[in-house]
Amino acid sequence: MKYILMHKDNPVAEFDFDEKRSGLKKITNVVDSKLLPPGSYDAQGNFTKKTFLNWWEERSLPKDKANIDYMLSCICLKNLSQLKLKGMALSLQDCYWMRKADVDLSWKNVNFFQNEFTQDIADVLYGMKVEAYGFNMRSPENTTTGYTKKYWKYNNGNICLIKMGTPPYRQQPLNDSLFSEICNRLGIDHVQYDVIMEKDLPLSVCYCFTNQDTEFIPALQVTRMFKKEKSDSDLVHYIKCCEKLGVTDTFTFLSNMFVIDRIMNNDDRSYTDFGLLRDANTLKFIKHAPLFGCGNSLGYYMPFKDILNPKTVWGGTPFAKKSEDRLYLLNNMPKYNFDRLESIEIFATNTYGLSKKTMNIPRTNAVIGLLKNNIDNCKNFQKSQ
Repeated sequence: MKYILMHKDNPVAEFDFDEKRSGLKKITNVVDSKLLPPGSYDAQGNFTKKTFLNWWEERSLPKDKANIDYMLSCICLKNLSQLKLKGMALSLQDCYWMRKADVDLSWKNVNFFQNEFTQDIADVLYGMKVEAYGFNMRSPENTTTGYTKKYWKYNNGNICLIKMGTPPYRQQPLNDSLFSEICNRLGIDHVQYDVIMEKDLPLSVCYCFTNQDTEFIPALQVTRMFKKEKSDSDLVHYIKCCEKLGVTDTFTFLSNMFVIDRIMNNDDRSYTDFGLLRDANTLKFIKHAPLFGCGNSLGYYMPFKDILNPKTVWGGTPFAKKSEDRLYLLNNMPKYNFDRLESIEIFATNTYGLSKKTMNIPRTNAVIGLLKNNIDNCKNFQKSQ
């Protein structure tokens, strides 16, 4: 089956996919190499089946996300590649999409920024029973990464991401709100999250920060665009990549991210949770995307007794094995006015208090205790600089 990868209305490359399983058989032609997706080719500019599949598979729901197999069986599909092709691989991340070679469609009639989309995929992923007949696969869920339960919603021209919390504590949406407040107080560019309650459970809501003129290119793809020198650390390589793309304030951005992740004890940051914004018309890289993705933090999955336990082991993050170690990568760290966080426990108490059903007082106190300890650690580190 012949398909064409498009960027808006511009053909990029042509492919032959297996008709039964939608697996890629071969790349048949590159129409415009300048329009190839960042990270879909290697550092030497070679666009191969392997490099394309890296990009293609990253542009997808995780294979082991909860209910994936159930969802595919409900709509009579064999794999996620089939799902993406059925949904034209449309995304809210960028302006790439895949159409059948013999079908005449235009960008203005299919993209999610100008056209409403369904929540059918999200509904079946999160527990609703559906019939395959009439099921609409035109959904941004097909190309949304991450394991957290979340879904996109089109509402009067505004595109929102709704994020749910993981049982039993349902803490992530509340963490998102706290993250936004801390960024506001420290003057750090970020995605603003608000909390809404539904059936006594918290959800976080934020607006989409991309549009048909502005694309998000994850750091993972940025790092693949240029060859890494053997003597360069991952941190130095990323800074060099950004500089080559015309984005020069990378040290400040990374400092902001390291500090926020340290305060929030975020050990779930990945190379797809930060990146650059690109002009979708000129293909010029503009700046760093606002910080986002801090819900999986502050011991969201732990019993409260483990949150302040000094023996608790926290996970690794980009550029360092532990989030606390990343501060030590910063020489001449920008100055932050941590005094603005002196009363943050009041905001935190009120925020976690919204979800009395899942966040009891001992748990809330443990989370706030961890938060205050982390702020003190950042203050002390800044003084040592």
